[in-house]
Amino acid sequence: MFRAGSKFLYALSAFGFVAAFFYALATGNHAVGMDSLVGPLTLGYKGRVGDHVGYSILVVLQAIDAAGWRTCACTIPAVSGAGGAIEAFALAHRR
Repeated sequence: MFRAGSKFLYALSAFGFVAAFFYALATGNHAVGMDSLVGPLTLGYKGRVGDHVGYSILVVLQAIDAAGWRTCACTIPAVSGAGGAIEAFALAHRR
């Protein structure tokens, strides 16, 4: 039904989401409760996700892989952006 490439993309996307979920749990306040579970499931809209930068990078890389792009590299520059914003750059190309 699905070709090998599609299976790989879906598996990579699912792994990215699961990795982001556990990263949010690990960098949270280490108290297991509804806030620590609802936060990663709602992408940080409600509840806690811990380290927002790492969680956001993992979620964006998962979305890039789910859209059919292949992520080659991701980097966070040493210099912050305007107003102290933290930026991340992802290098991807279409399959």
